[in-house]
Amino acid sequence: MSRQQRRAKKRKGRSPVGSVVDIGVGHLGEGDPNCGTAVNCYVCSTPHRAHGLAQIEDKADTIHVPLCEACVQAGDFNAIVRKYWGTPDLEISEGGEATEEQIAELVERQGARHH
Repeated sequence: MSRQQRRAKKRKGRSPVGSVVDIGVGHLGEGDPNCGTAVNCYVCSTPHRAHGLAQIEDKADTIHVPLCEACVQAGDFNAIVRKYWGTPDLEISEGGEATEEQIAELVERQGARHH
């Protein structure tokens, strides 16, 4: 099983409803053994050499994902959350609050995935 498959399996049971996700964005240190490794950006899938990353904390789970320099500079935390939850159309308003309609849609979508 590949790393991506393991991550997808871990995410399968996650529900964005009522979840709090903390995201940090930064760079790998020069001495990090992963620095310079060929990877694809977590958000935009652009192939690049690993230098930028995001740390995603969801309850007790923490993952690190590669980001291209453009995505690091953009600092678009909403794009990272959308990718993490698998909800590309989720609209996130100022303050990070979703509307009741968006929550209902997410619950419906999550229910469909688990059946």
